[in-house]
Amino acid sequence: MVKIGVGIVGTGDRAIGYLQDTFEEMTDDGRIEVVGVADVNPVRAREAQKDLRASKWFEDYRELLEEDDLQAVYVMTPESVHADIVVDALDAGLHVYCEKPMATTLEACNRIVEAAKRSEGIFFPGLNARYGENVVTMRRVIEEGQIGEVQMVWARRFVEGAKFWHRWHRKKINSGGLLVHKGCHFMDQMNLFSGGRPRYVSAFGGMDVYRPREDAPRRCLECDEHCDHYLDIEADERRKRYFLDAEQEDGYIRDLCVYAPGSDVYDNAVVALEYDNSVRGTYMECHFASVSDVDSESGAVGDEGLIKGSFRQDKTLEIRLENRKNHTVELIPSKGGRNTVVMFIEHIEQGLEPECDEEVGWDSAVVGVAGQKSAAARKTVEISNTQRTIEFL
Repeated sequence: MVKIGVGIVGTGDRAIGYLQDTFEEMTDDGRIEVVGVADVNPVRAREAQKDLRASKWFEDYRELLEEDDLQAVYVMTPESVHADIVVDALDAGLHVYCEKPMATTLEACNRIVEAAKRSEGIFFPGLNARYGENVVTMRRVIEEGQIGEVQMVWARRFVEGAKFWHRWHRKKINSGGLLVHKGCHFMDQMNLFSGGRPRYVSAFGGMDVYRPREDAPRRCLECDEHCDHYLDIEADERRKRYFLDAEQEDGYIRDLCVYAPGSDVYDNAVVALEYDNSVRGTYMECHFASVSDVDSESGAVGDEGLIKGSFRQDKTLEIRLENRKNHTVELIPSKGGRNTVVMFIEHIEQGLEPECDEEVGWDSAVVGVAGQKSAAARKTVEISNTQRTIEFL
């Protein structure tokens, strides 16, 4: 097996907090070599070099892209800066794994699609939720025709999501809003189940609980009250190394008070959409539902039945199949989940074109962008995947 030389751009919670073990396993298995890591904050870059056993670290990702042994790049920065990195990497002929959502604006999404189509490298959007056991199982049931022809799809996510207000996601300029940042997973599932591409979107949203307060402290570290959302940044060794000890370099504060001034993203929203094949769908998102037993769910209704997958806060899955003709209900075991970070390497090794490509990434991100636009103006918008536009009706 030939090792694939990879680079990692962005060394925050995703690359290190969630995926460090995966990168280490692939390194130990001889599948990859981490050629280098890049981060605009040199403290984080140096820490990531040690943790990921990378050969080099860089502040400028463009220097990483010039490394001779580099074949593939994982882009794990805040999504508002994805486009430049992804486009530069694709234009250099590299394979690119881009964390979800692939971008936060229509213009940036369009740039990535154009670059992916002209590049010899693979573009793989990191929409890992579509490869979870629940979604893989529900998709199989739908494709086998067990609920008939799909007529409606839906998803909802009701969670305690205060964590987003501690960090950069709290501003739309960084995250695109949570309909884009987190909603893209569920938009993607709905898109997948519908069998079509999104066309019309109407949405409403607001920031009704995590509203900024003028009397709020700047950060948890400076707060004596220790409310329910208190984040002790000194308690976690990794978080302290990568954020608290790195603040002097860029001023980024990882434990902002949830109510600190400056946030502008919705903490709840609802989206209605219609696909180009006339399937209709709804998505609901709430980030202050701390007592909900169901973290998230998605499903589809056909003319012969219904399939629903629920992911509970205790990390258990339940998939329910209801048959309309004989009124039976069946709980189906889930199976077949995959890790997209590993799948990306498999596609390179085997020369495969990903099913989850730039068009899939565009649809999942742009529905969220369209939802933000619709909610802000309280108007319905139309998406054109041929003209690459979002326009008010």
